[in-house]
Amino acid sequence: KSQYTNLISDSEMLTKDLSVWNPKRYLNIWVVSSIDKGMGSGTEAGYAYLASDVSNLADPNADGIVVDYIFFGRNTPYGIANYNYGRTTTHETGHYFNLLHTWGLDGPGLDGCTDGNDDVDDTPPCDGAYYSKYQGKIADSCDDPIQCGNNLRLVADYMDYSQDRCMDIFTKGQIARMRQAILIDRPDLVSYENAVFTGLQSLYLQYNQPVADALDIAPNPSTGTVYIYPDFLENENADLYIYDQLGRMVAHTALNLKNEKTAVTVPNASTGIYNIILITPKQTYRQKQIFQMN
Repeated sequence: KSQYTNLISDSEMLTKDLSVWNPKRYLNIWVVSSIDKGMGSGTEAGYAYLASDVSNLADPNADGIVVDYIFFGRNTPYGIANYNYGRTTTHETGHYFNLLHTWGLDGPGLDGCTDGNDDVDDTPPCDGAYYSKYQGKIADSCDDPIQCGNNLRLVADYMDYSQDRCMDIFTKGQIARMRQAILIDRPDLVSYENAVFTGLQSLYLQYNQPVADALDIAPNPSTGTVYIYPDFLENENADLYIYDQLGRMVAHTALNLKNEKTAVTVPNASTGIYNIILITPKQTYRQKQIFQMN
C-alpha cells in the first residue's frame, strides 16, 4: 500500500517493520517513494542514524539508512540530473558510521568556522551547508570557494552537500573515524561470529590473515587460561574473541597490549577445539585452541 512506502518520521516503523533485518547483523537500507522527516514535505533525499546514537533509539530496528528512490542508485531511469551517481547513499552511509557533515552539527551559533566542527582533523573548516555545482564536461570541475579564513572548501567530500559529480572522497581522518565507530558502536557487524552467520566466513579469513611472528598465544592445549605474548611497537587496543566450532562466541574481552605477557581466562570452558580471534586496529590474529579441562 502506498502509505507504507511514503516514510513519515512520526511513524517510521510502520514502513521499516515491513522489511527490517536484524540490525546487529546487517545494514538495513530502505528505499522509499518519499520522506517526510518533520519538515512538512517529501523532498528530503535520505537520512540515517549516527552510530553513536544507536543506543538511544526508542526502537533498535529503526537503525539503518533511508533513501528516496529518485536519489538511489547510479544512472537509474528514475534519477534526477546532478544527483544520479548514488552519492546520497554514500553520504548516509558516512552518517551510519558516525561521520558528521564537513561543517559539523547544524544549529544556532554553529557556523563550522568558529563554532562547531566535524571532529575530523584533516577536513578543512567550512561555513555551513554548501551546494557545489558541477561545471560541465568541458571544465570537468566544481565550484570550491575559500571559506573560514584561507581554507579551500573540500566540496569533493562525500559528507558535504555537493552535486553527485563533485563528490569522490572520504579523507584519511574520516576513514579512521568510521573504523573507530565500527569497533566501538557496531562491532557485531564485522565479528567472526557474524561472518559465520551470514555466510561470509571465507571472505572474513581472506581479509584477516593471521600474523604469527608479531603475537603468540600459549599454551596450546591449555586448561582454560591462555597467555598472550605481543610484540608491538606501541600500545594497541585489542578485542579478543573465542568461538566454539559452531561459531558461537563463548568469550570476549577488551585488552590494551604492547609487549607484556597478558593472561585471559575463559570461564566455564569445556573440553574441545575453539577459534581465537584477536583484533587490533592494524591486524587480525587467529589460531585454533584446544582446551583440556580436568
